[in-house]
Amino acid sequence: MKRKLLVILFLSSTLYLSAQNKYSYERYLRPDSLPKFALGVGTGINNFTALIGPSVNFRVVKLLSLQGGLGLGGWGYKVSGGLILNTSYKGGLYFGAGYSYSPGENNLQMSLPLQSGTTQTVHLDYLAAGTINLKAGYSFRMGKVNTFYLECGYAIPMQATAWKVTDGSALASAATETLNILQPGGIILGLGFTFGFSEY
Repeated sequence: MKRKLLVILFLSSTLYLSAQNKYSYERYLRPDSLPKFALGVGTGINNFTALIGPSVNFRVVKLLSLQGGLGLGGWGYKVSGGLILNTSYKGGLYFGAGYSYSPGENNLQMSLPLQSGTTQTVHLDYLAAGTINLKAGYSFRMGKVNTFYLECGYAIPMQATAWKVTDGSALASAATETLNILQPGGIILGLGFTFGFSEY
């Protein structure tokens, strides 16, 4: 009799702990368990954090978040803001739209080919540049509130030319094409981590 009672108590305890663990795990996969606020770090090409920089996410409603980023890239500093729409509270596919602004840099010197056929040091300015960013990505939940993400998309430049030669040099077409490629805009490739702090 005692043996049967011990077996019943053991099975009951096991089932109870299993149910508690399942409830605890599922609780962190509900919409109300998603982090309301998260800090992150990202890197990429035409990414909202530029080559490297921090990010912040603030969840407005269950699957919609405000996103901001600050970074340093080939055009100097970049500041970005936008919206992220998740398709699932468990991670997975998401879509984003936003705007990035780089104030540019002045008094730069670069060795560039000229129309005369020679190569020499050219003085130029990187002008302020903005892009409208459309992207899609995939996030992987790591633990309860942290994520790793990969994303791609396209940054639509708001200006045709975001640089200016200041010493009167006549650049060769190859130099012009190079500068146009370097300026903000084009394919977006990015990855990063976010670290959640609070929940709804």
